[in-house]
Amino acid sequence: MNDFNADGAPDGDGEERGELSWTEFDWERYLRQQDAAIAKYLEHYESLEANPNRIDEAARLMGWEENDWNVESVDDFDPENLPDDWDDLEPYSVHRNPVFVATKAIFGGLWRRIGAFPQLPDPAVSRTIVGLAAICHQAEDAASMAIHALDLGDYSMAVSLFKRALRALNAALAATATLDAAPVPGGQDFAAAARLRLFDLREICLRVMEECRQESARPLEDEG
Repeated sequence: MNDFNADGAPDGDGEERGELSWTEFDWERYLRQQDAAIAKYLEHYESLEANPNRIDEAARLMGWEENDWNVESVDDFDPENLPDDWDDLEPYSVHRNPVFVATKAIFGGLWRRIGAFPQLPDPAVSRTIVGLAAICHQAEDAASMAIHALDLGDYSMAVSLFKRALRALNAALAATATLDAAPVPGGQDFAAAARLRLFDLREICLRVMEECRQESARPLEDEG
C-alpha cells in the first residue's frame, strides 16, 4: 500500500468553511495540536529507525488510512450537501496534510542532529556542516511549497517544486560523504543517520510526485 498519496485533506476539508470565525487563540490551539502531531510522528519514526518500512509504519501508527493521502479526496466536496456536524468540524489546513506532517517531522529530526553536532576546530568540517544545513533548508522550503501546491490541486507545480527539493536532498547526501572521510569523532555515525533521513525524504518526494503525475494525466471524463 502506498501511504504517501498526494493529497491529505479528508473529504470536504479542502474547502474553506463559510461561517468559520476563529480568534487568534483558537488558531494557536489548532497549531499546537498540529505541532503535537509532528512530534508524535517523529517519535514513531525515530523508534522505527531499524525498520526498512519506517515511514509507512509510522504513518500506520498515526492512524492514517490510505484515503487520507489520496488526491481525489478533496474532489468529493459538495458545498450543497454538507454533513449535519459540519459546524462542529475543525477546518482543514496544510498543517494537517500527512505529507506535511511526515516531512516536517523528519526534517525536524535532521535539524536536531545538525544542531547537536559538536563544534570542531577543523574549518573544513565546519564548512561542511554549515553547507549541509543551508542545503537542507533549501530542501525543506521547496518541499513545503510543493505540499502547498498539491493542496491547492496544482499537481504540475507540486512536481516542479518537489524536483527542486530532490536536487537539494541529493546535494545534501553528497555533503555527508565528506564527513565519512573526515577524522571527526562521531562523524561517520552522524553521516549515516543523516543519510537515512535524507533518503526517506527523497522517497516521500518521489512517491508524491508519482501520484501527482498520475492525477495530472487522468482523463477529464474520469473526474466525474
